Amino acid sequence: MKRVFKNLFFCMLILAGLSACDVTTSFCYTFNIDNGDKVDVTLNTSDGHKISQKDGEFFIKKDDKTLLKGNFMRQSDYENFRDRALNMEGVTIKEDHSKDEVPSIRFNANSDGDKVFFIQKVKDTNTFIGISSPLSDDEAVKAFSYLTFQKHE
Repeated sequence: MKRVFKNLFFCMLILAGLSACDVTTSFCYTFNIDNGDKVDVTLNTSDGHKISQKDGEFFIKKDDKTLLKGNFMRQSDYENFRDRALNMEGVTIKEDHSKDEVPSIRFNANSDGDKVFFIQKVKDTNTFIGISSPLSDDEAVKAFSYLTFQKHE
């Protein structure tokens, strides 16, 4: 009887240890950009988010609702887009890290149906990623936090 309790206690310890572990899953697409860069777009799928791609764009969905839509751009496209956004009526800049090592900007555009936009450079590349979202700013930032971008090695 003592042995049964000992084995049962050992099994309970193992189960408790396993339940304390976080399981993280992700899915990655590698895109070949027309400027010669290769970029990995990785989505943390642990919360039920899904990533798909079509014609060089990628889409982040949850429960069949599109949360984010992304595409790729060159440095000159980023600069033109950023300059236009900064001078557009109805645009609210939420974050501007254009002087950082890895430039990025986040803004809301009320004139474009209350969309949230993210533009971020992929480190060690000449590629920027542009993302739009129909969600509220807080929801878009949360959805964006599930993504990572890096140069494909």
